[in-house]
Amino acid sequence: MANRTRSIPNPPRKGRAGRILLDAVADGIVGFALFAFRFILWVFGWAVATAFFLAVMAGAGYYVFSKTVAGGELVRVPDIVDMPFSEAHYVLEEHGLESGKPIPMFSEDVEEHRVIAQRPAANTVVRAGRKIIPTVSVGPDTVQVPDLLRKPLQDARDAILQMAFKIGSTARVPHQTPRDTVLAQDPRPGVEAVQGSPIHVLVSDGSFPMPNLVGKPLDEVKRLLAPGHLNAVPVRIDAPDMPVNVVLAQDPRPGDVVNQGDYVRYEVRTLHPADLPNAKRQVTVRYTVPFSWFEREVRVDVVDKSDNRMTVFPRKKDYVGGLPPQFPAGTAITVPGIEFAEEVTVEVYLDGEKDCSYYYKGNAPPVITRFSNEPGGMGRADY
Repeated sequence: MANRTRSIPNPPRKGRAGRILLDAVADGIVGFALFAFRFILWVFGWAVATAFFLAVMAGAGYYVFSKTVAGGELVRVPDIVDMPFSEAHYVLEEHGLESGKPIPMFSEDVEEHRVIAQRPAANTVVRAGRKIIPTVSVGPDTVQVPDLLRKPLQDARDAILQMAFKIGSTARVPHQTPRDTVLAQDPRPGVEAVQGSPIHVLVSDGSFPMPNLVGKPLDEVKRLLAPGHLNAVPVRIDAPDMPVNVVLAQDPRPGDVVNQGDYVRYEVRTLHPADLPNAKRQVTVRYTVPFSWFEREVRVDVVDKSDNRMTVFPRKKDYVGGLPPQFPAGTAITVPGIEFAEEVTVEVYLDGEKDCSYYYKGNAPPVITRFSNEPGGMGRADY
């Protein structure tokens, strides 16, 4: 009988997929357990480190407390306010305390280098060796005084307030500079002064003594009047025996107090009117009362180019009992100092009736007009 080999079939195993799933779950559980163990070790390590750090810090704090706070006897803080800083430092050392770094502070009331305040306050109980912090005066806060010289008063006051100073007293003196110009100040410019302190000023009142013009040539007159801003009023006069182009008289007089802008009248004889083109002219009128058996009333009026009339003779002081004076025949009446700029008319009245007139224009001789036809004759007029 022949031997026969026969293959035995290998049927598929039942439950193979389930085994694979179980293996995967087992691997996951083992991995998680390892991670958890490592994490616990890491947390434990940090916990130990933190505990160690806190222990070190606590030990250091305890050491500091025991040495600096808990150590030393209790002492009472002395009062060092208003002491010089050097003395306060010595007093603190005597009480077993230390002086801390001083705090500087400006003060107008406390002298420089004196203690203004302290921390802790006086009578506080502290451990020996404690630092006491003083606040020390460095004196008042100072700034540089501004320069007010030659400034107008209002500008000077604005500068004073802008720099936190106070406006002090203001004194005035005669001076040729414009009125209210600062001539001096206290404190002087550039020095250090306490803010809030007053600054006093000396200013010009615009008045000054009138300079002497008599005998001065015209060019020098202009130079003398310029600093005071005086307005010159030159007057040409007819005086053949007087020098030419120099001042013969003036008003105000030398030495009189004048102010800026005042008018100064001075008399000059000129040969050429062009030398003083804007000058006034001065003339003198002389009148002789004509023949009459009775005394006559004489009146002289001046009429300018705008027809403004002014009586220049007689004056109020010449009236007698409230009545104008009466003059006998042959009386010579002189009316000096009649001034005009371009033209003027001088009228002479005899007993209220116009007797004659003189018309002046520029430098020309007067045009004389007579109105009286009295049989006793007419007055005589000169210029």
